[in-house]
Amino acid sequence: MLHILTFLVIIPPIETFYMSEFYETVNTWNGPLQYDEDWGYTDVRENAHIFWWLYAVKPKMNRPLILWLQGGPGASGTGFGNFEETGPKTINSSDNPATWLQLADMVYVDSPVGAGFSYVDNEDAFTTNVTQIGHDLLVWIRQFLVIHPEYRIRPFFIFCESYGGKVGAEFAQLITKEIDIGNLQLNFCGLALGDSWISAMDYVNSWGQYLYANSYLDSNQLARVNAQAKQCQKKVDNNQWTKATICWNQMEDLIEMVDILWNFPAP
Repeated sequence: MLHILTFLVIIPPIETFYMSEFYETVNTWNGPLQYDEDWGYTDVRENAHIFWWLYAVKPKMNRPLILWLQGGPGASGTGFGNFEETGPKTINSSDNPATWLQLADMVYVDSPVGAGFSYVDNEDAFTTNVTQIGHDLLVWIRQFLVIHPEYRIRPFFIFCESYGGKVGAEFAQLITKEIDIGNLQLNFCGLALGDSWISAMDYVNSWGQYLYANSYLDSNQLARVNAQAKQCQKKVDNNQWTKATICWNQMEDLIEMVDILWNFPAP
């Protein structure tokens, strides 16, 4: 009994559904793939619980592992990224022939806590900056590797989208530091940023000139877009973050209104 109590103190709580002997199949552009699934919750802090979902192709063959982080912040990786973008099935349970399982095993994480199926027990447990989100993910990866130690030596990549780029960059820095000082065994090989929302005003200030240079805007339309960008910059300079976000949304609406050939993808 003493040994059991000690074990429970050392190992943080992990809730998971372990992989079964029954496999799913997806028909891809490169032929059919068999895969297994695992998912569960990780208690990353008191009152804070992260949900994750793993797809692993059979046989294993030392495949790389890709962590997918969604944007928002607040969009669900296990929902949108999984069923609408890179996972093996669509929301209607049909096959996704372009699934990234053709190249690597995939693990989707709902981050930050409060996104998707991740949750908190009270509002005080929500994160308020990317540093806190990164530390939650660091706790998650440590516990994930306890359940799936085979991924310690396989190539590990982080792929992130939109605001997930901020989180992915922070997380990559943290795990690199932990690996360098010997606190984490993980074969981290790279970070990929997809339309990452890392420096919002750099994007907003460049949209007009980019679209004009590629003949999507004429000079009058360019002037309107640049004027809107200046309004957004002013609100950022005054730390009016809610108004700046509204201004950014209005700028996207303006671009789509003046240029019928250009549209921003829906979230």
